[in-house]
Amino acid sequence: MMPRSWKNAKKRCLLEGATLFFPELSIEADVVLDHLKKTLSMPASIHVGISSLLTKGVFITVNGDALRDVYNAWAPGEPNNYNDEEDCVVMRSDGKLMDAKCANKLPFICKKTKIEMDRKWNEECNSPYLDYEYNEDLGRCYKFHLYPRSWKDAVETCDAEQAYLAIINSQLEAEHLVNITANAPKDKIKGSYKRGIVHLGFIYDKTIGDWKTIMGETLEQAGYAEWGNNQPDGGVNMNCGSMFYNGQTDKNFFRDDYKFIEDSHSFYKIHITTRTWKEARKRCELEGASLFYPEDVEEVESVITFWNKTQSFNTVYIGISDLMANEVYITVDGVSIKDVYNNWAQGEPNNSDGNEHCLTMTLNGTLNDDRCDKKYPFICKKNQASIKWNDFCNIPDLEYRFSDETSRCYKLHSNPATWSEAALVCDIEQSYLAVINSEIEAQHLAMLTGDAFSTNEITSNLCSSIALGFNNKSKTGWKTILGENIEKSGYNQWAENEPDNGKGDKECGAMDYNGSLTSISCDAQCYFICEHENKLLGYVDDRFSD
Repeated sequence: MMPRSWKNAKKRCLLEGATLFFPELSIEADVVLDHLKKTLSMPASIHVGISSLLTKGVFITVNGDALRDVYNAWAPGEPNNYNDEEDCVVMRSDGKLMDAKCANKLPFICKKTKIEMDRKWNEECNSPYLDYEYNEDLGRCYKFHLYPRSWKDAVETCDAEQAYLAIINSQLEAEHLVNITANAPKDKIKGSYKRGIVHLGFIYDKTIGDWKTIMGETLEQAGYAEWGNNQPDGGVNMNCGSMFYNGQTDKNFFRDDYKFIEDSHSFYKIHITTRTWKEARKRCELEGASLFYPEDVEEVESVITFWNKTQSFNTVYIGISDLMANEVYITVDGVSIKDVYNNWAQGEPNNSDGNEHCLTMTLNGTLNDDRCDKKYPFICKKNQASIKWNDFCNIPDLEYRFSDETSRCYKLHSNPATWSEAALVCDIEQSYLAVINSEIEAQHLAMLTGDAFSTNEITSNLCSSIALGFNNKSKTGWKTILGENIEKSGYNQWAENEPDNGKGDKECGAMDYNGSLTSISCDAQCYFICEHENKLLGYVDDRFSD
């Protein structure tokens, strides 16, 4: 047995589902001493589960028993609390007890009674640990540990439980581990830890210049090597393996409001609110997609089938126009119409009245040129292969940046907009116009703004504020975009002489570049910050916390 300090010996036994041994009777002490003589090469003292750590001079067992109720054969002159620093108890090779420094590293014994073993057994996992859960599809058992540890400590914890730090062998297993994490109890979050990732059983082996599992295989040999975006990044001391637990494990997912069509390996969303051609194109781009145009007959048939099942209108805009050069039709991706689907309706294109420059498609699959300022429904499309997933923020937008301090993601928009336009953009991005809930968050948003100025991402403009998610449009007090009064949101630090609504035209919320709240005209063109909550982040348990 590896010598440990008293606290670490107690911790190791707990990890193994046992307790640090202490003799209850002299006969038990004799049995253990006989066992030690047979297993240790030379006589040695061992830690036992008795200490006076709770109350100086009052010795109790790890189970809370008074010392008078268990074996208590002290050696002569013990306990003596030498130098006032002996709070833990050891048993010598002659069976006598003495107090000693808790930091001393000694052998130890863990104990589990047969009655406890018989009473609690995980039949499915053939383990004494009831919190391991069996997965029938994978034929394996898993346990999500809620108390955060270093990678090395995580390996030891799993080993103590007669298991190993999880290794992913398939896409199915990756999805299962993400589901386990998503369903972990969020009400036990405590302490400081790195959010968004969990330890896994692989590590970088410098001797071979590759990543290996703790079983000795390369990731490719293990069966799963799907790295997150820009991973592994080769950062200093980034040698231990982990998994983003908020990543796009389902490759057939883009956004909740998009439908995946297998035949074209793409995602589609039908917008029933009519817009002009340019407005439709912009809306699709804001959603991280593009205005749909059919590439071939097969895609037309698949999309029309989807369209027919869900909507009743007959015509939609598609992403093709001759706005760049008259009668030179190109897609929103810059491809000539000659190289994509181009089944024109009879007599089309005809550029009626010399003002038809945008294309529509009807339910029968034929194309027609039409006025760009007319309003039609439209379809947005995202090709599966083009998706770039933001693993930390669990969103298909790499411009959002995760904050360890707030466990939220933020995106500073460098194209100024009115307050209502900004709120709409954030909503389209599955986020909301940022709401400050603490001094820490205010400092973080001010830092984002400062970084953007330093990189010339933004420059000074007429609106010297950053639009945020609160307003007083109702004239009943300042409220956040989430419906809270600003006083209850957790942050109410206004800049000097704010809110300023002397002329009645400053009813929307913002912050100055230092993070103090300000009021602005709702029509002012300002930079703005969107905030995205990743609901999968969190989780800890302090069961073994010191």
